[in-house]
Amino acid sequence: MSIVYLGVIATALGFSLYYYILKNLDAIRVSMITLITPVAALLLGAFLNDEPLTVPILLGTTLVVFGLAMFEFEKFMCVFFSRCSKTEPR
Repeated sequence: MSIVYLGVIATALGFSLYYYILKNLDAIRVSMITLITPVAALLLGAFLNDEPLTVPILLGTTLVVFGLAMFEFEKFMCVFFSRCSKTEPR
């Protein structure tokens, strides 16, 4: 049953919905999925599987989300910190 789920629901339906969203929304909004996924997985595990939410888990999740946000919003970080990478024109 898990193989059927992964093949039908997670892959086919998931990618179909993802491309539908990508077609109808701005790319920057769709890129937020990478920020939401770790938090959603953590919360689903806590509520559905009764996994513990300890301080190290929450701290690790915060660091992952912060790292993803820095990657996704590199242009804004460049302006905010007044430093750009060497490949970008000034």
